[in-house]
Amino acid sequence: MENKNTNANPFREVLKLAVSSNASDIFIKSSSVVVFRMHSDLIECDFVAKRDDLTVFLDLLLSEDNYVKLKAVGDVDISYVEKGIGRFRVNV
Repeated sequence: MENKNTNANPFREVLKLAVSSNASDIFIKSSSVVVFRMHSDLIECDFVAKRDDLTVFLDLLLSEDNYVKLKAVGDVDISYVEKGIGRFRVNV
């Protein structure tokens, strides 16, 4: 799924930082600092994931079918493209 509105993603700068830092994973949890995995180490960044930002991000990421799957199964694996930054594998 490609994000067509580059201003809509509250985590756009986090994704840019992760790519420029060569992070292999990004961990985002409500009311917690975002954490990158870099060379097997977990590194906190300065961004705190707010619940409202996560709601907006999930609306960007998940189709209606994926929302149904998430509620039924408890998680969903998808891919996400942030234009100008990259493609990401996502587990919610």
